[in-house]
Amino acid sequence: MLSKNSRTYNLLLIITDITILFVAFVSAYIIRVQIDHRPLVNDVYYNEYLVSSLVIIPLWIIIFATLGLYQARVYERRLIEWSKLVVGAFIGILVIIGWEYATRETIFPARLVTVYAFVGSLILLVFGRELLRFIRSLMFRYGSGIKRVLLIGDDKTATDIARSIADTKKSGYR
Repeated sequence: MLSKNSRTYNLLLIITDITILFVAFVSAYIIRVQIDHRPLVNDVYYNEYLVSSLVIIPLWIIIFATLGLYQARVYERRLIEWSKLVVGAFIGILVIIGWEYATRETIFPARLVTVYAFVGSLILLVFGRELLRFIRSLMFRYGSGIKRVLLIGDDKTATDIARSIADTKKSGYR
């Protein structure tokens, strides 16, 4: 059963991911269209691109949720979370490219915007999740968001569990 703290952290993850994906898409557009002065493949105006981005971002969040990125067993394990972020970002970009191909509707003004959006979103997502993890550990340090656990038993397994959750500042358990 999800506790209130887990639901709050999941909500913060979703809000952070939405914000980061929006920033990554806007940054990719600005870098390629405003800073890089080479000719564009397609004329996609900023307002059209923003609307497309706002439609695409919920699809990415659904992909992330399907991969389990909002489950504690994933976001508690850093390397698994990072690998799923790579897979999720890659699938998200492939869905956009596939949508452009199937509908012949242009979303990105140039192919480099796709690359910039993928790399930027991946870097920013990892950074954002690490920042949230750091903030959560600070909250644990000050006693906020800690879950109370009653451990019953005196065998080797119970001892191992007790050792793994003994440091409240890291585990979030008391």
